[in-house]
Amino acid sequence: MRKINIDTLGKMSDNEVDFLLKKIKLEIHNINEDRKKKRSRYDQERLSAMQEEYCYVKRESDARYMRRDAHKRYIESNPKKYEELFLN
Repeated sequence: MRKINIDTLGKMSDNEVDFLLKKIKLEIHNINEDRKKKRSRYDQERLSAMQEEYCYVKRESDARYMRRDAHKRYIESNPKKYEELFLN
């Protein structure tokens, strides 16, 4: 798996980020399963790289969730003002 550039990650859609997060999580699980069978330095390096990648993608996913949630709360707190500013 290639390493994702933070700029590329920022341009991905929410669905793409969610899919990537699940893909990396599955890869980590598969590496751990392989490590149970055989211990190798290569597997440890792969695991570390995937865990680091997971952290970056998870941070992006969490930030998007928080922005979406904050926007939703803002709209709900004063719908009239939101309508005046953005819908008229």
